[in-house]
Parts: sequence; structure tokens; C-alpha cells
Amino acid sequence: MKFSMLIAGLLCGILSFGAGHAGAEEVRIGKNGYETNLTTSQTATIVSANQNTGGINIKSLQFWASGGLSLSLVATYPNSSKVTPFYVTSFPSNPVNAAMPYPINLPAGVSLSVVSSTDSGAGGVRMGYDLVN
Repeated sequence: MKFSMLIAGLLCGILSFGAGHAGAEEVRIGKNGYETNLTTSQTATIVSANQNTGGINIKSLQFWASGGLSLSLVATYPNSSKVTPFYVTSFPSNPVNAAMPYPINLPAGVSLSVVSSTDSGAGGVRMGYDLVN
């Protein structure tokens, strides 16, 4: 009896998963792509404030890090305030690979960069984005 209930539950879950995604909208990954690797204490500018004349729509973002390194996505506003909408932290014996679970839209004039921590290690970023005209 328990086995048949388990099978019935699994089938219901599989069928509901398929039904829920059958009509899902397609998602654009972004016209522009950016990819780089970083080590200790580095900053890589993805989009400068001068390039961002209409806004940035981040469609996909993936960080990987190892050896204790942390990576942060940093948005810097015209008034010099900073926001970190996504980051990862690895441990010496535990590398990480994480994808941002949602898109982000940033206004015009904001610069976007990825910053690595002072800890030793290595990491990287892959991002798909659109610049709004």
C-alpha cells in the first residue's frame, strides 16, 4: 500500500510539473554577454556609467568561486552609493557555483562591476544582459 501511494504521488508531481510549464513564456538571455575570471582583490567593470545611458537589464548571471574567494556584483549609483544585489562565498574546501534566480533591472547612469575579496582563491562570472536605449 505505501509503495503504491509513493508511485501515485510521484506521478502526480511529474504530471503537475509538466502541466505547469507547458505554456511558459520564453526568456531572453540578453543581447550582450560578459565573461571573466578573477583572483584575489580584483575589480572588473562590466558596464560603465557612461555606457549605461538608458538602463541595464540583467537576464542571467552565474558566479563560481573556490579556495575561499568571495565574488560580489556591485551596482554603483551616480551619487556614489553602492548596492550588492548578488554575491557568493566559497570556503577553502568547498567551491561554489551559483546562478542568480531572477532578472535585475538597473536605471540609467549606474555602473556595474564584479569585485573579488581579499581571500585567496579563484572565481569567475558569466552574465547575459541588455542595455536599454
